[in-house]
Amino acid sequence: MGRVDGTRVRDLLLAVAVVVPLLAVTTALVALLEGPVGIDNAASAYLLAVVAAAALRGVGAAVATAVGAFVIYDVFFVQPYHTLTVADTREWLALLLFLIVGVVVGWLAGESRRRARDASAREAEALAMYQVTRVLATYNLVGVPVVDDEGRLVGAVTVDDVLDHILPDDWREERHEVTHGR
Repeated sequence: MGRVDGTRVRDLLLAVAVVVPLLAVTTALVALLEGPVGIDNAASAYLLAVVAAAALRGVGAAVATAVGAFVIYDVFFVQPYHTLTVADTREWLALLLFLIVGVVVGWLAGESRRRARDASAREAEALAMYQVTRVLATYNLVGVPVVDDEGRLVGAVTVDDVLDHILPDDWREERHEVTHGR
């Protein structure tokens, strides 16, 4: 349990280490765009930070970035300044829409990151399955040993293991139904 908590703390600290600088840099960009450049509402620039947070740390960091951007923009760029009060009701709509879009974009980008990670894991699994299957077929074996990095035996993979892995989970039940169905 201590290890899980330590991992969570580490992940949280890494997320903070990504989110805070992203928000700081984006806030400077928004200040530049709304100040010297003269753009009326540059809040959408924060979406860059949201997408970057999602790509680097996942959904949680992206949502935290969207919420942080919402608060920062309200405090520093919406009148009255340096408060969470919004004088113009049109600004509330803009801020709420930004928050919703930021959360959705962050979630989508984070899911994309998760799916890419899952696809890489499936690719590694498929490669390992290919290698085992190739050895079994090439040498007409029914099983092969599995060893660790030091060459110690840690298990075995058999043809049955390969079949169980590549066939659907219910393949035995389907066969059973076909056999008794005739």
